[in-house]
Amino acid sequence: MEPSLVWNRLLVTELLPLALAGYDESGLPMATPRTNSVPDLVQGHSLPHVSASDAWIPLSKAVLQKFSSSTDPDVVQAVINIYIINRESLVQLPSHVMSGLEQLRLLNSAQTITPHHVSELILTCHQQLGDTEKLLLLQYLCSHGNEVQLLLDRCLLPLQNGSFGVFRRRGGGDEVFWCEDQMQELFPGLENMMCRSSVSVTVKDHLKRWQSHVGHFSLRVLDKTSGDVARLMESVQKRHGHSSLTPRSQESWMRHRFSLPSYVSDHKQILGGLVQYPTTRGILAALEKVSGDPVRGEKADRDFNTSSTEAERESIRKFIANAEQLDPQRVSILTDLQLFTDMKRKQLVSVRQVNTIGPRDLPPVPPPWSLLRCDGSARFAALKLGASEVSLNTIAEKILKSIQENGYSSSDTKNFMVYFLNNYELMANKSLTDLARNIQFVPSSSGHLYKPRDLYDAQNGVLRELFLREDMFPCDEFSQPKDRQKPSDYPKTLPLRSYPAIVCPCEMALYTDLMYCGSTRAVTRPGMPEGVAKRLTVVRELPPQDVISHLQTAISHYNIKESHQYKLIFHRVFEWLNSCKSTKDVSQFLKETDCVLVESEGRFCRPKQFWVNKRYGDIDLRPYRFLLPSDMSSVSDLFLRCGSCQYQDDQLLQEVLSEVKKNHETGTVSKSGYTRDMRLVKVILYVLKENEEIVFVHTEIDADTAVRLGAVKMKDRALTGIENLDFGYGQHEELTDRLHNLLKDSYTDGFSVPKELIQNADDAGATE
Repeated sequence: MEPSLVWNRLLVTELLPLALAGYDESGLPMATPRTNSVPDLVQGHSLPHVSASDAWIPLSKAVLQKFSSSTDPDVVQAVINIYIINRESLVQLPSHVMSGLEQLRLLNSAQTITPHHVSELILTCHQQLGDTEKLLLLQYLCSHGNEVQLLLDRCLLPLQNGSFGVFRRRGGGDEVFWCEDQMQELFPGLENMMCRSSVSVTVKDHLKRWQSHVGHFSLRVLDKTSGDVARLMESVQKRHGHSSLTPRSQESWMRHRFSLPSYVSDHKQILGGLVQYPTTRGILAALEKVSGDPVRGEKADRDFNTSSTEAERESIRKFIANAEQLDPQRVSILTDLQLFTDMKRKQLVSVRQVNTIGPRDLPPVPPPWSLLRCDGSARFAALKLGASEVSLNTIAEKILKSIQENGYSSSDTKNFMVYFLNNYELMANKSLTDLARNIQFVPSSSGHLYKPRDLYDAQNGVLRELFLREDMFPCDEFSQPKDRQKPSDYPKTLPLRSYPAIVCPCEMALYTDLMYCGSTRAVTRPGMPEGVAKRLTVVRELPPQDVISHLQTAISHYNIKESHQYKLIFHRVFEWLNSCKSTKDVSQFLKETDCVLVESEGRFCRPKQFWVNKRYGDIDLRPYRFLLPSDMSSVSDLFLRCGSCQYQDDQLLQEVLSEVKKNHETGTVSKSGYTRDMRLVKVILYVLKENEEIVFVHTEIDADTAVRLGAVKMKDRALTGIENLDFGYGQHEELTDRLHNLLKDSYTDGFSVPKELIQNADDAGATE
């Protein structure tokens, strides 16, 4: 038995009885449909009003939404809006409710949205409608057959001047003409008589269909063979007279046409025959006439090729690209116009001279034969004139073969091969990669050029050990994976996070955060759209620990040759830490870390060894204290929180004295260091002496009273701290050690020890 049948059998025999056994039997009668209550429900306030969520109305007063599935959603919304504007009781019901009402034959008691009702609403409130809504409502009415009454006297006719006219019966008002854009440009100032052509295809088709009903509306298609053109031209001339028109592409043609006598310009065989309209058909007809005369055609080609500007050539290219009825055989003059650029020779050529178009993705070196360099409209123009396209694979194959025959310089060879390696389409072609393996372009670590097939993978540790000290591996440029290549402002000696090679998107950071976490977290490739990164849940807010670890890595890998790049990273990291929310943790770490670069010393110091603002009279306290570098002034708030001083004050100078003392007591100081420190101590003491303020007790106050109140005598003040000074003499060795050394060394005459004792006692200030 099939699994589905077994499952259904289990449901019926096992689960359904259990469900029925546990069901409350008292509720079964409530689940029985009560069809006799439906009419009461219909007559009651049971339908929600669209324009007011808390209003309920009976079905008899409702207008139900009912649209076909093919109706554009924008059109539906426009129809709904006009009902809301007119305060109609519009109701939207679910499909199953509508189906139920239809089965019960209750829809006859309610109104539904109809084209006739919409047309009546438009007549009363067209002034409250926007341009877009009018176009959508026009589309809705036109899509319901050919009823004239739906549009008659409705202000929905889109005009070229941006306004809307009224659909009138023919003869009941000014005529409105329908024609293409190129024809409309011939009649400046008559935009109110031209139907707008820049409307949707649906509306355009409907308008064309309406105008075909002769006698219905004053809308009609402009007939070039009748007197419509001459009548409109006359209207333009009467309206503008001799006033200057706005410069347009057809203005010169119109001035020339208005300068002709009426018996010439109004002649059907002249206007549109000898004198062509500035339309695509007219221009092609004129070019065909010129092409038919070899002498005139050759002169026209020569004049254009020698005197044309780039703007004129671009205009011709756009005309050819947009011309739908162009026949290069009949308009042969165009194939001799030098409209395109030769990729190899970098000069203008015609399609007759070079008839092959290069690819859109051009290689960095010129091809070994002439190709047309075409982009945009130039490509379509060349194709219409009979040129053919060549693929990038074909060009790459010929370039590779030409390189093997020494047809390119070494620099061009390298540029093309780098382009080749970065192009996935070319690398996927096996025949091309086979050719590339035999080209000598890869430099080794020693600088010699080799073929790719003669070298080994530099990332393979086994091969590295096997060919140790042998020139068998490519240089870093060709051996480093693309994902590990660093931007120009990133130090080469600072590593990038490269292990593991593949990580989850949620473990990556944005490329813009490379300077903050490049050594501790993988980053996305440059150019990834923000929306894609958001979808992949890429880390958008870095953890402070990642940034701190990156800072530690940068400090440990600092290289003075790349000082500029490292200083940029330090500055950006400190800016990030300054704006970090975890201020307490960041400050604690920086206080205990040598993280601020002292470029003159070539080392890093803690923030407490810096003062921020320089003042007149500050002294040089190196190597114990430093002025904060100017490039770190923007993050001075961070360093102040981490122990830096605002200014160089007395407390800072006293701290330096304490550090000098500690340095000399606990460590070995060189002679130059001793001299430097003594000079620094003298300068600091001199500054402190100048800054010290001494307050004297009034002469009428007794000295004993002043001392009892806490005043210090001048003698005591001068001797304060003298016990901490080292005067360079006195007993520096324990007496027992000294006696032991005397007995051990050379004092054997019996009098040396008593003499030493007497000398030590005398040094200690003993009296006889």
